[in-house]
Amino acid sequence: MTDSVVPDQILTSVVTVYEVYKKAKSIRGEHAALEDVAALGHTRVLPVDQEIALAAADYSLANGLHFADALIYATARRHNADLSTSDPALRPLPGVRFVGRGGLPRPRAEPTADGGRTPSCGSRPAAR
Repeated sequence: MTDSVVPDQILTSVVTVYEVYKKAKSIRGEHAALEDVAALGHTRVLPVDQEIALAAADYSLANGLHFADALIYATARRHNADLSTSDPALRPLPGVRFVGRGGLPRPRAEPTADGGRTPSCGSRPAAR
């Protein structure tokens, strides 16, 4: 992806929202986790439907993927999107752009006019 990508052109599985919140909350606390989720909210968050669930089961069986990885991968495939991830389990699959853990930007908070802080995404997609 190039730096010209704007957040609302980035597709994010709702499963990624769960993963980001859970991991961020366990490491950095609820406030930071909510900021990360708010940053993902600037992207196009995609739901899981029955078609994606069935495709995920097939990907899981064929590739030994865990539940969340299979759902995220199936969501990307359904929308004909490349998947940018630092998850090594997804690395060998078609349509996956593997980025080392240090290569994914963390969401940051920017000052607002009223002095608050509004989370925003970097110019490249956040994790998965």
